[in-house]
Amino acid sequence: MLNLIIILQLFYALNTAASPYSEHGINGEHKTDSIAFTRVSRQTKKDPYAIVQAQCNEYSKARYIGPKKNGKPRLNCVTTRPFVVGGIPSRLKEFPHMALIGYNDKNDNINGVDWRCGGTLISDRYILTAAHCFSGENFTPKWVRLGELVIDDDSDRAEPKDYRIAQIIPHPQYKSPSVQHDIMLLRLSEPVTFNSHIRPICLYPYEVTAAAYNDSAIITGWGKTETGEQRSTELLKAKIDFTQNSVCASYYSKDKVHVPNGFDSKTMLCVGDKSGRKDSCEGDSGGPLQVPIPQWLCMYWQVGITSFGPFICGQNGVSSIYTKVSHYIPWIQAIVWP
Repeated sequence: MLNLIIILQLFYALNTAASPYSEHGINGEHKTDSIAFTRVSRQTKKDPYAIVQAQCNEYSKARYIGPKKNGKPRLNCVTTRPFVVGGIPSRLKEFPHMALIGYNDKNDNINGVDWRCGGTLISDRYILTAAHCFSGENFTPKWVRLGELVIDDDSDRAEPKDYRIAQIIPHPQYKSPSVQHDIMLLRLSEPVTFNSHIRPICLYPYEVTAAAYNDSAIITGWGKTETGEQRSTELLKAKIDFTQNSVCASYYSKDKVHVPNGFDSKTMLCVGDKSGRKDSCEGDSGGPLQVPIPQWLCMYWQVGITSFGPFICGQNGVSSIYTKVSHYIPWIQAIVWP
């Protein structure tokens, strides 16, 4: 049902917007793996949701790479097969938007980085993640790694690249340890060059309605595979289900530290696995809750951000809280695409 909603909404958006974006984002004569794209004009659309939507259309062109074959651009990406606690390893280039967020000591060099959080590339300069991945001077992110599959394994055929973080922008209403407004942007010190290993995700600009509760989404991350275990070195993926808001409202009602005002359906999503075998866990924080875009192979809508869950990961009948991306699009747009 969610896929049908996405198809109808996207069809309407792309056929009612008179071309708010350039049609010259990709140079079909490129002979390298690098991808160029054109920013959406701010003069044609001022609505933040329309800007995000049009930017996604621009990103869809980055799935193709020249030179052309038989007069047509070649699709250079990996689609998700039907099918993190209970997760399975991701494939090379399957989630090119995934980011690792690294922390280190005062030496501030790439050696000895501790990769503790996940995130997503949403533009050539910004990473979207959870605000609780920054908790002051002793827990400050310094690095972002893009294009990784298996951490520090040269045999995985990935082509990772590390970027320094130039600016940390938590949501102004976020206040630790509460998970309300648990969203943050990281500005990189230099622009990212897109290729088949590194490409941005699209932000879901619509409300997630009750119709979605019968559908599922995908979580990805390098987090723990079980409570108490070490974080995974492999990028894992798992399919989990949207659940009724009442499930999270009831379970987290007594947690006045992290959810002091109760579960807020305007800013949060309640998602879990009915079997209790699949869940996000420590180390997955900041990573995406995503759904494939039916019209565009290899493309995803980011619906949520991994935020908060039970102390024991993967409990039967217990769902986790994800920050609802659509609620924060005006804030994101004002910073990333002003």
